Amino acid sequence: MSTTSRTDPYRVLGVEPGASQVEIREAYRRLAPLVHPDRNPSDPGAEARFKELAAAYGILADPGKRAGIDASRERETARTPYHKPRSNVAGFFSNLRQAAGPWPRRGGELRYTLDIDLSDVAHGGVFEVELPRQEACPACSETEARNTCRVCGGTGAVLLKRLLQVDIPAGVRNGERLVFEGEGDAGIFGGKPGDLFVDIMYRRHPFFEVAGSDLVCQIPIPLPLATLGGEIQVPTLEDPVIVNLLPGTQAGRVLRLENKGLRDMQSPARGDILATLFPEIPTGLGVEATRLIAVFRDSTGPRAYPRSEEYRRRLSDYTARGAHHES
Repeated sequence: MSTTSRTDPYRVLGVEPGASQVEIREAYRRLAPLVHPDRNPSDPGAEARFKELAAAYGILADPGKRAGIDASRERETARTPYHKPRSNVAGFFSNLRQAAGPWPRRGGELRYTLDIDLSDVAHGGVFEVELPRQEACPACSETEARNTCRVCGGTGAVLLKRLLQVDIPAGVRNGERLVFEGEGDAGIFGGKPGDLFVDIMYRRHPFFEVAGSDLVCQIPIPLPLATLGGEIQVPTLEDPVIVNLLPGTQAGRVLRLENKGLRDMQSPARGDILATLFPEIPTGLGVEATRLIAVFRDSTGPRAYPRSEEYRRRLSDYTARGAHHES
């Protein structure tokens, strides 16, 4: 196969004919992200250049195909000598620019997952995120000097860590994706910058589960407190709220704290906190406590347990109906 009938894979990758497989692989890994179509959506020639790069790597990474290319090059050396590029990266880009000149390339899109607390969801705020971002090379500033720039290798871009501030609105939903235009990778050779996509992820809360704009939780209360009444503390996203329970609080009772939940992005209103109460049966009682429980049991009649009495009545009726059907 004659190298004049197709692009020289060594020139495409910007490596010498005697380059090792490690050098070839590193050159491909360095160049592929820069010319990938996903990072250059506004460049119609990006896909062709990426395919050319991939094809060149496929040839040089295969010993048999590379041997054929090398043999063809030896036959054509006299009339088509190989010229070493200035640098690995610059060789690839200068080869393409000779035909088309510098092309504006839109910056790539960046994605970031932001973990936030429910209190942040309720109030919103500005958060700092650190991420690697492609920036215009500060050394060559996209001038003609970029072809020989030792900082970026002629690509016009460098990868730097940036600390960005993103404004998260109150009420943002779990799993929601926010778009920050122009905060992605910088555009190269006059191209527009890409966008930053921030995915919201709620951190697990020690008490609450989220139900729309409401927050739900369960609160255990000691049996004597449920029986006699008294004060309990209900958690919120701020300070706990003290609620006074009436005597005889039953399992499953729901306390509603209005406007203590999450905000809605479309409205300034907040949801509620719904706290389900359940009396806790004591365990590990001593002798005296057990005796007192027995006295308590013996001193209370059926009227003290209306729900239990209703259950026994329904069970008796059900059993009687079953016996009647069998007879």
